[in-house]
Amino acid sequence: EQDIRCIYDAFSMGDWDLNGTLDANELPGIFQALGYEFAPPELIQEVAADCDLHGMPGLLVEDVCMLLERFREAHGFCREEADEIAAAFAKFDAGCSGSLDHSGLVGAVRWLGYPMPTKKAMDIEHELCLEQGDKCKADLNEFRTVVAMLREGEVEQVREALDKEDDSSDMGNRAWFPTDRLCEVLWRACYSPSEEQVAKLQAEGGGP
Repeated sequence: EQDIRCIYDAFSMGDWDLNGTLDANELPGIFQALGYEFAPPELIQEVAADCDLHGMPGLLVEDVCMLLERFREAHGFCREEADEIAAAFAKFDAGCSGSLDHSGLVGAVRWLGYPMPTKKAMDIEHELCLEQGDKCKADLNEFRTVVAMLREGEVEQVREALDKEDDSSDMGNRAWFPTDRLCEVLWRACYSPSEEQVAKLQAEGGGP
């Protein structure tokens, strides 16, 4: 009931013209208001297509509920990402047992490109109740949940770091972060790129 109330509240906030519908381009803001930090338009379009709602001129609150349910089922991953996660799971599923132990979980997460210190892995295993006796055991769906948690936390970490940089400097008057400050932001999120790597990524993204 509380979940439904939150959806109605977010829908009402996005319904600026009070006509009882939302445009598709307003959906990312609705998802973010509901606590989903990573919900790009491309992913929402894919989810909408799965629900036969792609291209609909006006979405009702019932449509948003349907989209949110499908989004949750997919753990917020598009099909290509889901395939990569399944491939990582299969790669580290020793003996094709249908589950990952502690070392397999850490290896699969790192293979996907996420930093995963041992303590962080143990904290996640405890939080998701993946411990069985003195061992970790995670099936594919639980592994998707782990990766989704890491991505949501990572997005939130980076956003907070960027906000702090913006508040503590005159960055609001600039279009791009200097390379050294962007490195600091990434380091806070447990990444360790060199300034040369960051500068190359900035250039590829159309930056200075």
